[in-house]
Amino acid sequence: MKDYKDIDDVLKQSLSSKESPSIGLNVELRIKMENQIEENKGISIWWLPMTISTCISAMAYILVKLFMDYGYMQNILIGLCIITAIFNIIMTIIGTKYFELKKGARINI
Repeated sequence: MKDYKDIDDVLKQSLSSKESPSIGLNVELRIKMENQIEENKGISIWWLPMTISTCISAMAYILVKLFMDYGYMQNILIGLCIITAIFNIIMTIIGTKYFELKKGARINI
């Protein structure tokens, strides 16, 4: 029996042939699909780095506001906190859209 590496190869092989697929191919396809279903069970934590980083930026903002006198340095640090929070949110959006962050950041149960 030919060993297929990916479920896509098994599906292409089963759909490309004119005659009905072999029993071994059907069994292997069923096994691959069951394994894929097992892999999909889990909790997605793609939002966790963004949330933690935004909370840290917010805490830094509050600390700077409370413990520094008003001046240029306080304004620079507050701006840095705000820019950091915005950058973290943008990077998370980019990661989910282009780099499949939702699939990679998963805790399997």
